[in-house]
Amino acid sequence: MRVLLLTPRFKKNGGGSHQNISTLVDYLQKSGHEVETHTLFPDADGKSFSELKQSVAVLLDSFGKKSDVVLLYGHVFLWGAGLYKKNGGKLPIAVYVDSHLDSMKEQYRFNFTHRIKHRIWEMLTGISLVRNIDLLIAVSPYLKERYVKAGFPADKFTVVPNAFSFTDTPVSRSGAGARLLYTGRLSPEKGLDILVEACALLPRELSWKLRIVGDGPLRADIQQRIVSKNLTDKIEITGWKEGDALLQEYASADIFVLPSLVPEPFGRSVVEAMHYGIPVIVPDSGGAKWVAANASITFRIGDTRSLSESIFRLISDASLRNSLSAKAVSQAEKFNVEKVGAELLLALKSLLV
Repeated sequence: MRVLLLTPRFKKNGGGSHQNISTLVDYLQKSGHEVETHTLFPDADGKSFSELKQSVAVLLDSFGKKSDVVLLYGHVFLWGAGLYKKNGGKLPIAVYVDSHLDSMKEQYRFNFTHRIKHRIWEMLTGISLVRNIDLLIAVSPYLKERYVKAGFPADKFTVVPNAFSFTDTPVSRSGAGARLLYTGRLSPEKGLDILVEACALLPRELSWKLRIVGDGPLRADIQQRIVSKNLTDKIEITGWKEGDALLQEYASADIFVLPSLVPEPFGRSVVEAMHYGIPVIVPDSGGAKWVAANASITFRIGDTRSLSESIFRLISDASLRNSLSAKAVSQAEKFNVEKVGAELLLALKSLLV
């Protein structure tokens, strides 16, 4: 099978979606299929919404002549793919979505006016275009349901989660439960402010440490909050880490916390933590809850006190930590590339029937 993959941007050693693309492409190629990858940006930088839609349709016409199926990675391709099919495009098209639409309230990057403009356009034109697409792939059941709630056709959806190719052995857990870890971007929707506030509510006599591994636009604000709460001896922001340095952070942690203020479409860091047998604390809604399943405890999303109570519970209950740790390794295996890759391959082959 000859697969054309279009993605907004792609870095072999990038994070998040870049890792997922790389893992899935490697799987498809090792399974004997040809994959031709093209990036939409920077060619699309500076183009208007309408121009971008037209550009995608033109790209499909020009790149797809030697392909059997097209996989478009990202919601930015939805409208152009729908236009291509509406205009008589013959290639089978699958669009993989792993983030909220620009019009959705969960999309923190845009203001209310921007979201409303996009929503009106979707209702008048966009969703009717999407109905022409052969297959929609969501990264989690949560994201599928969120798109369906927005008017997307449920019968066009399937779920294929992020894929992981772990080559090391999970670490056995024997810590005292006091070493907390967050890895990821320091941006408003990630909830690092409520994580610091939640930690400040923990009993003063409780022994614990928190490592925040990552960087982003809120780093200075978060650091200032740590200082204002007199937690500089408890919480450290390390900046980005990768490779062996990142693996050591996981190996040293007892509890992983994902304090997101909005529902996560998926939650790659949760799978990474579970692979190392780390019990996880996740919001009570969104893709991360599905990802972690019974290897986690949840907190009410956006609720500082609820998060603090969940952290205290895991620090204090060694039996619960050990139980969740055992479940975590098994849960992470559900996202192994051999399983997820086979699901993607089956979805793509269904378009050729």
